[in-house]
Amino acid sequence: MKSVYKIPQKIKCLTDERKRKSIPLFNIVMPVLLFLMLQYESFHTIFSAPESMSKRLKNCISGRIPKVDAVRDLLSRINPDEIRSIHEEMIDIIKRNRVFREGTIGGKRLIERLKKRYGHFADVIVADALYLNAPFINTLKENGLEGVIRLKDERRMIFQDAERLFKQDEGKKASFWKGKKKIEVWDLSGFKMEGCPYKLRVVRYHEQWEENGKETERFM
Repeated sequence: MKSVYKIPQKIKCLTDERKRKSIPLFNIVMPVLLFLMLQYESFHTIFSAPESMSKRLKNCISGRIPKVDAVRDLLSRINPDEIRSIHEEMIDIIKRNRVFREGTIGGKRLIERLKKRYGHFADVIVADALYLNAPFINTLKENGLEGVIRLKDERRMIFQDAERLFKQDEGKKASFWKGKKKIEVWDLSGFKMEGCPYKLRVVRYHEQWEENGKETERFM
């Protein structure tokens, strides 16, 4: 990572206007870059538990693990374009090196390598929408694995088919309150994808709550 992406050198060039610098700049910026790439929705969820952060980041940083307040302080003072620039450069290098290789080959090889080395190394693989394709799903099934893959592209037929059925209230399994949030869950099976002999299942999760006097909702 240091030689290919040159991240430490780039982070050293960032503007650091913090008054207190007890935590190295690298220890804050590197996790931020990683979680941008992994598309986490909230930094607070991650940084509020530094004891688990140390396990996630032990191969990337050493020394003190930042808490969410330190991250907020830095992000409020730093030029966001500087972080964005490093993030975009990392993505460009990944694309040039074909790490994802059409969103499939890299993932397939990793699954096959882990299976060969460790046997049954997992029950379920969780993946981003990049891996929602027949070759990757086939590889999972052929290696005795189940997959949970994000579905977010509205142009895909499987998305449109599921959305149409959900609007007809088909597959609705539960509706309940969790605190001040109303939760609704749908679960439908039997979807097909070209090149994939396995039937697929689509699950939708909907949260609805009131925030600052306005109705707010989120689908997953």
